[in-house]
Amino acid sequence: MTVADPLPPERLHTPCDPAALGFQSSDALPDLDAADIHARAVDAIRLGLDIGGEGYNLFVLGDAGSGRHEIVTRLLEDERHEGPPPADWCYVWNFDTPSHPRLLTLPCGRGPGLRDDMQRFVEELMPAIAAVFESDEYRNRIEALQDEAKQREETALRQLGDEAQTLGIALLRTPHGFAFLPMKDADSTLSQEEFEKLPEERQHALSEHIKTLHERMHRLMNEFPRWRRELQNRIRDAGRDALGATVTHMIEELKLRYADLPEVCAHLDDVLRDIIASGESLHASPRNEDDGDTLTYSGSISVQRYLVNLLVANPADGTRPVVYEDHPTLQNLVGRVDHLVHMGTLVSNFTLIRAGALHRANGGFLVLDAIKLLAQPFAWEGVKRALKSGRLRIESLSELIGVAGSVQLEPEPMPLTLKLILIGQRLVYYLLGQYDPEFAALFRINADMEREIARTPDNTAAYARLIATLARRGGLPPLSAAAIARLIEHAARLAGDAERLSTQTQPIDDRLREAAHFAGAAGAPCIERVHIDAALDAHRRRHERIRLHYQQEILRG
Repeated sequence: MTVADPLPPERLHTPCDPAALGFQSSDALPDLDAADIHARAVDAIRLGLDIGGEGYNLFVLGDAGSGRHEIVTRLLEDERHEGPPPADWCYVWNFDTPSHPRLLTLPCGRGPGLRDDMQRFVEELMPAIAAVFESDEYRNRIEALQDEAKQREETALRQLGDEAQTLGIALLRTPHGFAFLPMKDADSTLSQEEFEKLPEERQHALSEHIKTLHERMHRLMNEFPRWRRELQNRIRDAGRDALGATVTHMIEELKLRYADLPEVCAHLDDVLRDIIASGESLHASPRNEDDGDTLTYSGSISVQRYLVNLLVANPADGTRPVVYEDHPTLQNLVGRVDHLVHMGTLVSNFTLIRAGALHRANGGFLVLDAIKLLAQPFAWEGVKRALKSGRLRIESLSELIGVAGSVQLEPEPMPLTLKLILIGQRLVYYLLGQYDPEFAALFRINADMEREIARTPDNTAAYARLIATLARRGGLPPLSAAAIARLIEHAARLAGDAERLSTQTQPIDDRLREAAHFAGAAGAPCIERVHIDAALDAHRRRHERIRLHYQQEILRG
């Protein structure tokens, strides 16, 4: 029977010689980006960011603490300055279908200007409308039209009265209307007794004349409403003419600023037509500071409908957006429509449309944590719908579950062009690939972060630079070569292999900060090996309760 040789304890540990590192202090080491350790994953991320086409979104696979977020952030910071500039997006009133707000697209940096211009326009509009309808010229014009209409009615009645008088019949005004009676003389009419004393032929002739005159009066009375409608139309046309001259000048000034944007100019033309058509109603509506609260999608007459809801504004330098959404609920991703309570009823309008992370990242990059996304109801399906269709539709959670209690706004969907970067662990990636048939078509690029690297002399030197970089970025004291050597040994222990080094930078960074605390408490100018040992011992002691418990149970048998 062959007996196995005992394994010496020193075979379980490969020490790192501080002298072999070639420096005395970490101050002598240049910085090292964590991305240099994950070259394969970095190449995959860069490919995914550069390549176009549908479905070329990224899934970054890596363990927590591997520096995956930091690497993605740095690569995106470089990439955001490349590529086409993103657009600004605005929602405006839809004059044809108020419940479907229209979406305007503007070059980056132009959205705030349009919003501010329309805000000033609205502030100037009501005084301009009041000045038009309260001017002497307008009032004189209306009085002239009213006098003309009144004269027309009186002339028609006078002509009918004159014709009746030639037939011996008087036209009288009574509290109940007009009446025709036989005349006795120029100043009086026949009584019933006097009429009955007339010859039968005369009575018959007068009765026929009165009947004919009544028919003509009836036709004339039927004409009066039409004439009055014509008057109202002429008054309205006069108001539109007067208002059009003033507002057209204001709109033309705006159109000059946006002459290069046909979509904006078309909207301004719609605004002009609506103001001219409803200017009198705007003037007659109550003026208060809460007009925006009562502007519902159903068509309330308010100047607030001419405002612009700037949904997304990007910098004028054309830098593409990079958005990190830490709480990826459905509404935080696809946006929402807020509501106000008005007279006991929930109302909404286009100014209450709020952007989601997908809106803000449009034209750029959106970074999400895969686990957080999958943990939110309806969020994963909402993101997939947007990516597959290339259109971002604002969806109400209550509508999705079928409990919407009021009529919902349906804003025009936004064309969607972005790169979605999901960051998660390998298990999440493989489970999605196994159980979601749409996943592979939407995330064609995966970037797999290294868990560990070979413990070669070159990698050991690079790891020393990485430790020095972590200390400098954290504002920590410099490390001696012996301290760095001890951390390299700890990295091998984290990897579970004396010939490998763990790429988990978070545990290394944590021990660095704890060692800096011990160094500061000791008054040391730099972090020495003894401080690293103290940090490792403290960490081990914090987590050894279960280990000691099992050891005691084993010893007890």
